Amino acid sequence: MQLKTLITPVLLMSIGLSPALQADVSPHSQRLSIDPPVRDTLPEDHPATSASERLAGRDGNTIRVGSDSDTCDYDNLSDALAAASDGDAILLENNDDLYLGDTYFLGGDGMTIRGGYDDCLDDSPSGRTTLNADGQGRVFDLWLPTGETDEMNVVLENLSIRGGLTDSNLGGAGIVVEGRQGLLSVELINVEVTDNTVTATSNGGGIRVVVNADAESSSPMLVIDNDSIIQGNSTEGNGGGLACDNPDEHAHDGTMIRVGAADIAGNSATHGGGLAFDNCRNVFIYNGGPILVIVPTGAIFGNEASEKGGGLYASGSSLVTIRGDQFFGMGDPDHAAHVVFNEAEFGAGIYNDGAMVTLEDVVINSNEASEDGGGIYATDGATTIQHRLQNAPCEPSESSDGLISVPRCSRMTGNSAADGAGGGYFVTNGAALEIDRTIITDNDSELAGSVVRATADNDDNPGVANFRNALVHGNSGATLFYGWQTSEINVAWSTITDNEAENNVFRSFASGDDSASIGVVSSIIWEDSASVLTTGGSGNHSTTADCLIAHEDADQTGFNSTVFYSNIDPMLTTVGDKPYFPANTSPAIDYCDAMNAEDDEVDLVGTERGSEHQGPDPVEPPDSIASGTYDIGAYETEWGPQTDELFQDRFEAE
Repeated sequence: MQLKTLITPVLLMSIGLSPALQADVSPHSQRLSIDPPVRDTLPEDHPATSASERLAGRDGNTIRVGSDSDTCDYDNLSDALAAASDGDAILLENNDDLYLGDTYFLGGDGMTIRGGYDDCLDDSPSGRTTLNADGQGRVFDLWLPTGETDEMNVVLENLSIRGGLTDSNLGGAGIVVEGRQGLLSVELINVEVTDNTVTATSNGGGIRVVVNADAESSSPMLVIDNDSIIQGNSTEGNGGGLACDNPDEHAHDGTMIRVGAADIAGNSATHGGGLAFDNCRNVFIYNGGPILVIVPTGAIFGNEASEKGGGLYASGSSLVTIRGDQFFGMGDPDHAAHVVFNEAEFGAGIYNDGAMVTLEDVVINSNEASEDGGGIYATDGATTIQHRLQNAPCEPSESSDGLISVPRCSRMTGNSAADGAGGGYFVTNGAALEIDRTIITDNDSELAGSVVRATADNDDNPGVANFRNALVHGNSGATLFYGWQTSEINVAWSTITDNEAENNVFRSFASGDDSASIGVVSSIIWEDSASVLTTGGSGNHSTTADCLIAHEDADQTGFNSTVFYSNIDPMLTTVGDKPYFPANTSPAIDYCDAMNAEDDEVDLVGTERGSEHQGPDPVEPPDSIASGTYDIGAYETEWGPQTDELFQDRFEAE
């Protein structure tokens, strides 16, 4: 992957859509029923799968724009566009004066516009040609009228698109892409979209995608490659860097937008400082790359929203997936995706308003909300899924020659709700979090709920937070998990230890007709001080524990029901890249049975649950399941027989 040089804010880098939800608060298996996320697919209706490949298959003309009248066809891009036909390629000389103050419209005809040429005889482009509107309007308007039935494939390559300024309701000061999926297809290759401004409350400071008809086929409307940059754009509406709007909820087919490891950096808006999607289904972002000194590449970072969603804002029927992975040349298979150093009033990293957002091998890091939801804020029936893709431990970061590699992992780390609640997560009003195989560390909030605050406005619409196979450590605040009024918090197969909770690990508060429930199963809670669970208020409380090792006796906690509950040292240690791992005689080994496990359940690092222990006999806990073969906590251990020399005791494992 090509590293990109950025002008960035000062960073200090640390190393249909609302499916029915059913919460089970019985002593066993607590799991939300959520439809699986949609997967990115290549279109079946085109032998070529990108706009550039489809254009390359046509017999178009080559038109050259430059300053030398003897070797160039035109001395300005506007005349070249007027003369071009569908399928042509327009090649641009690197000459800022030729394009200063100009804006461009393209409607109906598809073509390639490629910069980076030293002159009109050059056949080997390098760098980017600057198209600077200099405040005279939108740089590019790419429009396919609703009545058109022919394809319009547009490729913008090796360009710097900047200086766009508009107060239009259409927004998109840099680029507007308006049309119908399957007919209009725009591809950005090594394109920088920077310093474009919308002064109205319309969307897309840098780029705006507008869907104006039902999909014709499954070809994406917009594809942005790994080497592109969307930086320093702004709007008073939504989506400082990129916005997609489908106001009439036109039908989609397959992947609508695909973004590679492009930098989405330093943009600003009211909602969605970096990105905003409204009723745009099947958006895939293949984020991730190395950190150059202190600056991440291929990341959503350093964006700001004055209200909601510093990094990303998703609303309506949108389906958005961010993946630390590679697909069809997009992304980086060796690095986690990053949503880092974004700021907002609510949901500094991500604000999910009724949509579905899926995060796979994504690190949500060092985002700051001035109010609630440092990492993620979810509301109004939204579904947010965060989990690990690979069956392997999260490897540590590595540094070499100024580059820091952050291997793929699922983390919520170092986020803050400065004057509110939910340093990591805030979930409310029928929204649901499904967090699986994720490390949650170093988050904090001013109010209770540094890991999560779950709440709602009324008793029929609880905020639901479900954690599974999670490792929770190093978080600080009055309470880690806080269910406030109408709420449900469920934790399974997780380890919660070494946090700085001042009062409680879990707190449930409900008054009047409100109902709050907390269920903890097959887990370890081992803290130095804070109470395991307390309840408050005159409302309805359902608090259950099943197959739990914790640092207090059961009768000291606020659980209504405890089954197979033990107060005994779980004997946690470090084995390889696995912190807080049960030692080979830990009482957490073979503590429970399969009742709380799903089919093919795996632990934090991908080990299959339920393997019978082959090492020395564990310390016998007071109240385990005698026939159990399932280790509780974030890990299923794989200790070998006692005859093995390796890791025969927990001291050798250090």
